[in-house]
Amino acid sequence: VLTRCPFGCSARETRSHVLSGCLPRYGGAYTKRHDAVVRKISAFLSAVWSGVLRAGSREVRTNVSNSSRSSNAIPAGALPPCHELASLCPDIMLVSRVMGRPHVDIIEVGVTAESSLDWASAKKISQYSQLCQAICDYGVFTCSYRVLLVGCLGLIPATSYKVLYDLVPGSWRGAKSAVVQTCRALS
Repeated sequence: VLTRCPFGCSARETRSHVLSGCLPRYGGAYTKRHDAVVRKISAFLSAVWSGVLRAGSREVRTNVSNSSRSSNAIPAGALPPCHELASLCPDIMLVSRVMGRPHVDIIEVGVTAESSLDWASAKKISQYSQLCQAICDYGVFTCSYRVLLVGCLGLIPATSYKVLYDLVPGSWRGAKSAVVQTCRALS
């Protein structure tokens, strides 16, 4: 016998659904948890690169649900006008110059049930690898992307440890701890 969600939606009751997918139960809780993780990571990036940021050579753009998406969109000139992927709004973008060329480093954050981490990774890699390739093909910017996944209960897979280490090498343990605490507090 399949048990239906006790919060009024027609989905099957699973831990994954109840923790991260049930809109009647949590409403905006998934978005709130995701945005809190994005803000934590952005704060670490800003702190680590504060000297570089003041020099104006690197900009951290953060996209959370209550911000103006147009100001956090892909940098002007990175894609042809009206490109089909231009509507994607990566969670964090580092805009800088690498070897004299404009560069955008896309960091896409995924917060999902621990049982869905592989699926979420594949989905985000598919989306953002296409976007990154389109930016590179257009030729104005160079581009790279990283996917940082976090389970909604705070589990961070090994691949995401590497992303944190690459982004904030001296503070990656602090960033990891802050992300885990944020997820657990909002679960």
